[in-house]
Amino acid sequence: MAGVKPILARDVMKKDLVTISPDDTIERLAEVLQEEGVHGLPVVDGKGNAVGVVGRTDLARAVAEQGEDLPLEPGGKVTTTEGILDLEEIEPLHGARLELTGRVADLMSDRVVRAPDTSTVGQLAALMAKEGVHRVLITAGKELVGLVSATDLLGCLTEYEMALERVRPGRAEGGGKRVGKPTGRRTLR
Repeated sequence: MAGVKPILARDVMKKDLVTISPDDTIERLAEVLQEEGVHGLPVVDGKGNAVGVVGRTDLARAVAEQGEDLPLEPGGKVTTTEGILDLEEIEPLHGARLELTGRVADLMSDRVVRAPDTSTVGQLAALMAKEGVHRVLITAGKELVGLVSATDLLGCLTEYEMALERVRPGRAEGGGKRVGKPTGRRTLR
């Protein structure tokens, strides 16, 4: 489509980043993830440098390792000193209830995938697929300025489809013309 501008990382990134220190406790990580309603966080050292990423999957791994002998039942919670992390959505850890020990540095991945804020969402999607990650830290020069998750990219796709529908009614939902020979595959609607 003529006149369509690419969507850049800076257009879709989360700018008000919540970060955590590698020296914070795993309990604190659980609290922050629950309070902020996010699935992952950049890990930032005392100088403001991104040194890793950590998420709910890492937390689930810690629960599994520290609670191997616990009975797992539906409706599980992880107790922290300041509250409870609901693990209902983390399989197969339903019912785990324990005090978490250790530091974020023990869990985090030090493999940080970065991209400049001028990257297109297509470039970010390709980078996530290539690197096998669900989030990319966004930089302007050397400064950490945001984060784009796979969920953010799905939101872009939804917005693109809606914009396409406004420009070309009937096309966004499979209303386009068939190109090439039939493949014998059926499209489910």
